[in-house]
Parts: sequence; structure tokens; C-alpha cells
Amino acid sequence: MAESFTQVPPNSTGNKMRTRSRAIGADTVHEQGVFTAALPTYYAVADAVAFANTKTHFSIVNESGSGVLISIRKLFPINVSIAALTGAALRMEARKLTAHSGGTAITAQSCDSTNPALPAQVTIKTNGTPTGTTLLYPFIITTEEETATAALTKNVFQAMTNLQPEGPEQQEYRLREGEGFSIYQSTNATVGSFAWFMVFTVETL
Repeated sequence: MAESFTQVPPNSTGNKMRTRSRAIGADTVHEQGVFTAALPTYYAVADAVAFANTKTHFSIVNESGSGVLISIRKLFPINVSIAALTGAALRMEARKLTAHSGGTAITAQSCDSTNPALPAQVTIKTNGTPTGTTLLYPFIITTEEETATAALTKNVFQAMTNLQPEGPEQQEYRLREGEGFSIYQSTNATVGSFAWFMVFTVETL
């Protein structure tokens, strides 16, 4: 369909309503709509993270001076243990934080090669040391290994579960400058390993 616009008062020389036109019978009509464009989207994965008591498995911080707003869209826990082990149920915690240091840096991957590079002030880590943490919500995972013969096991359902609350009536969890998000292990266990897969978008302020 061809796109057009309709000028509206009180600023009839400037403001324009975006529309799409199509033929209905003998008339060409303009239909007003809201046409959303996808925001620049990025993937970040902390792969094969071993369990350890009080460990921060994954963290992302939008440091001061970035000039961007980060919205966390999805967060998936993926059990990557395939060797036989005695699994456990673990309490994990999603926490907000103000900074992190140390650990191993993670490079986010853009979903479109034309997306802008992330500012240097957007940092992602595994096994970092967080500062200024506050509990957002707890959740439970199980660390039993996956098997070749298993069909739709708890691990599969677990990996399909977005840990971030979502819905049309609410905001995504957003990181403004000086804000961060992390996944923290509060149960003392060292068996197994998980990947943490985050999808986030970036808007320029």
C-alpha cells in the first residue's frame, strides 16, 4: 500500500498524520495507523557458567555517559549440562545493581549488521563483582543434566521460559544510565552449568 499523510489543525502547515491509502470502491481512502519500527536489538549470552555459591552469573550495566536507554526484553535460563550428574534445585535471584567490576566481559551480538555499535559504557559480564544490589525477584532452576532420549523435559520447558515479566500493559525492565541488572546464585551448589541468554533493545536518549 502507498503511504501518505493528512495535515491536521492546529498546526496545519507542519504536523502530519501518517496514513496508508487504498481503493475502496470508487474512492481512495486514507487509513490512519501506528506503524512501529523495531528498535536496535542485541543478544548477550553467558555460556556454560558453572555454579558456585554467591556467584553473579550474568550482569549488564548501563554506565553514566552512555546516552542510551536499555530495555530488557527476554531472559532465558538454558541448562547446558549433558554429562551425568546429581542435579539440585537452586534459588536464583534477579537483582538490580549500580555497577560491576572484574569477571569476564561478554560481547553482545547485534540482530542487524546495520545497528549502531553499543556504547563502551554498556558493559556485560559473567562472574563479576556487583555493587549496590537490590533484589527484584527470586526464581528456582534445576540442574539435572539433559539426555539424548528425553522428550520435553523440565530442561526444555525451563529454556523456553522468559524470566522477564512481560505483557502489553507494562513496561519492560529498563536500565537508565547508572543502572544495571544481574542474575545471582543464592543456593550453595557447584554441580552443573547454565547459559544465560538475554535479548535487549537500545534507544538513544
